[in-house]
Amino acid sequence: MRAIVRELPSHSSFARRASTLSIARVRIDRIISLLAVGSGIAATPADVATAPPAPHVLVIAPTAVELQPWIDRYELTASLAIPGLSPSAPAVLCNASGVCAIATGAGKANAAASVAAIAYSGQLDLSATYFVIAERARIDPSQGTTSSAVWIHDAVDVGIAQEIDARTLPAGWTTGCLGIEATSPTAPPLVQFGTEQYALDAALVAKALSLSSGVALEDGDAARAYRVMYGSGAAIAAPSVMTGTTASSDTIWHGALLGQRTHDWVAQVAGSGAVYTTMQQTDNGVVTALVAAGTAGLLDSKRIAVLHSIVGFDRPYPSQTAYDSLLADAGAGSASIDNLVIAGAPLVDDIVANWTSWQSGVPQ
Repeated sequence: MRAIVRELPSHSSFARRASTLSIARVRIDRIISLLAVGSGIAATPADVATAPPAPHVLVIAPTAVELQPWIDRYELTASLAIPGLSPSAPAVLCNASGVCAIATGAGKANAAASVAAIAYSGQLDLSATYFVIAERARIDPSQGTTSSAVWIHDAVDVGIAQEIDARTLPAGWTTGCLGIEATSPTAPPLVQFGTEQYALDAALVAKALSLSSGVALEDGDAARAYRVMYGSGAAIAAPSVMTGTTASSDTIWHGALLGQRTHDWVAQVAGSGAVYTTMQQTDNGVVTALVAAGTAGLLDSKRIAVLHSIVGFDRPYPSQTAYDSLLADAGAGSASIDNLVIAGAPLVDDIVANWTSWQSGVPQ
């Protein structure tokens, strides 16, 4: 079946900096000075007046809860307010080493709007920046377990669909979800929006996995006790750092039947080799906004890494109802917050410490 794949476009030249654009200037002297110190470049009065700061890494989290460990780890104390950001997090936070972070607000629409506001504001030079999308997610228990960390290599939007009420399905159908203008659940969509799938840069995913594979992830007795209820397989294993394909949906669905529908949908959209692993609410919104900004020459959309820490499962254990599973505390709440930074920091730290190697692309 034909896969709907959108490879992230390369940006041939980054000599065209934000200074070539018509940009509304703001006074951001403190952040420019901080980032200049972190990059080893002396900031002159003229620089402060004309050049936006250029972070090495921008961490993008959906919520303040997921943002907080990055603020703590990297002492993000400089604040840059940007119009158009979420009212709950109206500023980008930065430090002197070139690390910045933002909470976009949950959901694909909020995520895309916030990222677009940053990219087009002209208040940051993102032309060489690496983006780390960091968020909590749920996992298919056949693929992994709670407290794990997952570097994503493909992001699939499962919301671009038509749907028939499941209570009135045609004979032989197992799901009411169809591709746009498709005639059955197994037929490919006849209309593509262009944001159904993003294949993230394989070299960056491999580097992130290599740097973080040896970290000691947080876990807890409550999480271990809960995962045992799944009986066998990947669900009851110790948490680990891994890779996988994610499904983006504004709707937080739950249950084995919906999980199977997502498994089939991911394979249909991304190809039979793609195996659904995690589900969350923002990735395709963030990546879409970054890709659009990359097409506009503002950044390199090959420099996007997506990291999930697993807070729960996407379906119940045997004898548990889907409703009870959806509302259950899987015991990984605290660990999933900590593990975002534990698994993500090796990549961020390496980029910052070895910027001359990373500046032109992912080092070999």
